[in-house]
Amino acid sequence: MIAPDTAKIERVARAALRDAHAQVASWDRTPLSWLAIAPTTAELNRYSGTTTGGRSWSAIQKVLRQPQSNFAADWRREADVYASGFLETLPPGISAPRVYAIDDAEGQVSLWLEDVVETVPSWPLARYAVAARDLGRFNGAFLAGRPIPNSPHLGTNWLAGWVARTGKTFSEVVGDPAVTGHELVRRAIPHAWLDRMRAVHAQEVRLLGVLGQLPSTVSHLDAWRANLIARDKDGATETVAIDWSLLGLAPAGQEIAIFVTGARVWLSLDPTEADAIGEHAFHSYLAGLRDAGWTGTGADVRLAYAASVALWSVGPAPQWLRWFTLPERREWLERKFGMTLEEAAEPFGRFIGFALDLADEALAR
Repeated sequence: MIAPDTAKIERVARAALRDAHAQVASWDRTPLSWLAIAPTTAELNRYSGTTTGGRSWSAIQKVLRQPQSNFAADWRREADVYASGFLETLPPGISAPRVYAIDDAEGQVSLWLEDVVETVPSWPLARYAVAARDLGRFNGAFLAGRPIPNSPHLGTNWLAGWVARTGKTFSEVVGDPAVTGHELVRRAIPHAWLDRMRAVHAQEVRLLGVLGQLPSTVSHLDAWRANLIARDKDGATETVAIDWSLLGLAPAGQEIAIFVTGARVWLSLDPTEADAIGEHAFHSYLAGLRDAGWTGTGADVRLAYAASVALWSVGPAPQWLRWFTLPERREWLERKFGMTLEEAAEPFGRFIGFALDLADEALAR
């Protein structure tokens, strides 16, 4: 842990209050809990306190660490994005937390960020549509002529890397009767869907090639519900995006694919909303692109959306199903899903069916 001293706390408090002369009278640290997916986040803490003048302040400390894994190369990527200043001048659509300070240490970086308070803790489908439109406005600005920044460096192959990492065990798992014959897996998907998954897996290179031919735009690429906050500001509710570690270039439509799959894969919606969110979010996103002045063809955006859902979901699907069979994974999955695996199997299977249907749509083009 990068332990802050009193001088650091005062510097952060002054930045939060926009008062260069504020003096901290007291402060506390509250550790925040989260269910980690990537191993690069070591700690999340909320620091809060008061000044000698009685003003309250708060900030989030996010500590990034260098892991011994596939994530090692880009472990400090989010810190570099904040340091570049790009997030301070975002186009209309989404905003980012203010950054108060960045502390470097060997193998660790501590980000001190604005404490953004969620004002809509449970999103109805209509709020998902607002966020989808906001993401479209953000992506659309760069398609409509806003210059793509020189800094930070924007990668172009995030999804290809995801496919390569998550597909390593595809053939092994999809052919393992201990997985495919397990009661929970049989409850989740019909046996015939295994062949559908194999067919999509065999076309991954083709789908990636198709995406590579479509116009690209600056994209968050991890904008699902856990990384989006609805905040009231100046009489309106805005969408604030956190966790900018995957910022890069991607075809218009890939952003909303991740938004939708993120909502569906962890079963955070009721069945009716889960069935509706794909089309609802896609059309809201398309409207946001047009709000920003984009004049391209909706068919290209639809193709990028369908192909990206397929590539993000189908390759790792056998491994995710395998997790249902592993006792050591049960507690983590049930906490993530918010239900037992017996309850989760069928809705998770519907998510896979949703992804396979969009794969068929993309491959038919």
